Amino acid sequence: VLPCWPALALIAAGGVRNAVGGTLTERDRRWLGTGPWFFVPAGLLLGLALTVAPWFHPLLYGLRAPLFVAGLVILGMTFLGWGLFRRARHLATASLLGTGMVVFFLVVGLFVLPAAEQIKVSPLAAQGVARHVPASLPVATYRFAEPSLNFYLNRPTLANLNDDSEVRQWMKQPGYAVLIMPTREYRRIETEGGWLGAQI
Repeated sequence: VLPCWPALALIAAGGVRNAVGGTLTERDRRWLGTGPWFFVPAGLLLGLALTVAPWFHPLLYGLRAPLFVAGLVILGMTFLGWGLFRRARHLATASLLGTGMVVFFLVVGLFVLPAAEQIKVSPLAAQGVARHVPASLPVATYRFAEPSLNFYLNRPTLANLNDDSEVRQWMKQPGYAVLIMPTREYRRIETEGGWLGAQI
């Protein structure tokens, strides 16, 4: 999908140039009239999702404010762009949408992404391991497929266990070791097969 965006941008730029220059054909005008049927529903869905969804998802609690602002930017672009398009102000429409995308990415980069870092599990898990566990002890994960954990842990090896039997083998090895896994999986394994003997 991604390789098509530069081509679509060039096509859109060509359409705006022809519209401003008054060289659109009747066929071009018919195609141009279909534009709002694509970008207005997409803008409304994305804007409403960003502003409303975080209030119904507990994991997104810390992102409510930045996502709300990002959603307002999208909704503003959509309604203002639609109004300009209906008045055949195509250059102004393109300029508004381009500027709006710059503002949107600034909001995401300056507010959404830093807030997302605060609610991610990987940094917190890595901080706990680094604070309480010597760097020489082995670390494993189970049912926690998060590539960023490797980065945050900054350790040379990180074993990925594949099933419950490997979890039990890992817990039975002599000495101390670290296992990072969801609490529900830990409780399920203990419920089904008995105490694992871990210190949580």
